[in-house]
Amino acid sequence: MEKIKLKKLEIKDNRVEFRFSVSEKIKPFLKADSFFIEYSENVSNIPISVLSVAFVGNFLPFAWFFDAEISIDELDEDFHDCLPKIREGYEYMYPKWRMGGKVCCGRLVKNNTRSMGKSAAFFSGGLDAVQTLLAHIDEKPDLLSIWGADVASANVEGWEVMHAKIVDVAKGQGLSNHVIRNDFRSIEQEGELHGLVKPVLGDGWWHGIKHAMAMFGMVAPVAYKFGYERIYIASSHCKAIGMATCASNPWVDNAVCFCGCQVIHDGYEYERQDKARFVVEECQKRSLQIPLHVCWKTQTGENCCQCEKCFRTITEILVEGGDPKAFGFDEYEKHYNFSSVVSTMRRTFYEENKIGRKDLNRIWQATVPRIKARESELRTSPYWPIFNWMRKHDFMST
Repeated sequence: MEKIKLKKLEIKDNRVEFRFSVSEKIKPFLKADSFFIEYSENVSNIPISVLSVAFVGNFLPFAWFFDAEISIDELDEDFHDCLPKIREGYEYMYPKWRMGGKVCCGRLVKNNTRSMGKSAAFFSGGLDAVQTLLAHIDEKPDLLSIWGADVASANVEGWEVMHAKIVDVAKGQGLSNHVIRNDFRSIEQEGELHGLVKPVLGDGWWHGIKHAMAMFGMVAPVAYKFGYERIYIASSHCKAIGMATCASNPWVDNAVCFCGCQVIHDGYEYERQDKARFVVEECQKRSLQIPLHVCWKTQTGENCCQCEKCFRTITEILVEGGDPKAFGFDEYEKHYNFSSVVSTMRRTFYEENKIGRKDLNRIWQATVPRIKARESELRTSPYWPIFNWMRKHDFMST
């Protein structure tokens, strides 16, 4: 069995550094033997067993795929006890994958968070995250922002742009925002790992098995410090699409627990167009302007307004009678036209269908009923040629 060992955990104020060793078989897939996490508050008084959740969460996918033993001195008991359920969730999603590995710790610690019913929500500024925030806004959840996932930890300028929008949302709603900066993604040979797992899973390393477990591990110290009872993570897919592989899904997320805090996979019952409708209506009702960040093509913190994901979100907003500029697509009018949107859709579908991403077609198809329902209003839109083409197009046969 391969080995992954936490050799040293160093804490200084708001920064935690994890030094580790791995077996020779795993070394080629890592660029360093340490990674850091920086919090927006002091974590020097957080128990080692809670901080260790971040290390285990980060390396669980390695353990499963390389049949490795993760060795640590101590671990939060709640997290340790939920690991079999997490594993079941992945096995349900990937029934042909024979998962290996195990976690060995010297001591289990029961940590009490003195929960007062507080909640938190992962918040990237994406459509899913905004819908979850608005659905639970009366709980006044803390917002948890991960710097190092979509925006690289070394990209200060891009993060400042993106985070300024998150801060505006938090201040506008009277919410606290906690930033968790890390370099766990940048120390991995992600391309090589993707190539390794894709033939086995039919999905990639980051999207298919990694991102959710790493993120959950990192927020455990914040959950302990502020006594959260629950943490919401917005669904990326929906029940109507059926089984869609993703590291964040109901079968995995709802199994995760640490320090008495339960993770909740939120909004799985809604299709993306349903979420767009909810967000537009809630923002209009509450007189809110919440800029979305959906683009994964750029590292600037802005939406490019010309990739498939941007075009898709702009379309969803327009169909619901919203103004894309009010949702962070300031430059959309320069790029959003019939030729660009349709050619981008066709190109994406052709490329994605080669790897079996029918769920993307289903997301676009879900907008068609809303176009038909609002046809009389949409016919006066300058973008009716796009909507009319979509109305007549069968995306599931693309």
